Amino acid sequence: MVGEDGALLACVEICPEEWSNRLMVTELWVADQLHRKGFGTRLMKLAKEKAREQGRRAIILETQSCNVRAIAFYRSQGFRLIGFDSC
Repeated sequence: MVGEDGALLACVEICPEEWSNRLMVTELWVADQLHRKGFGTRLMKLAKEKAREQGRRAIILETQSCNVRAIAFYRSQGFRLIGFDSC
């Protein structure tokens, strides 16, 4: 999403995992001034629609365990914890 001045306001990057038939959200970013205004939800809806169109069996993503706001947001979007990378 780009503003009237051409500045990037929000974006989602997705990547298909052919070997597992999953769609990975590799990046989700929303400008600070737009937090809690529905932009993240709209972008996640777009990712979910792409997964359905492509016939993917799941959507996955990764975030840091200390990123409490991101975890709460992803859980509100229907995601659940499936693993922990201690590296």
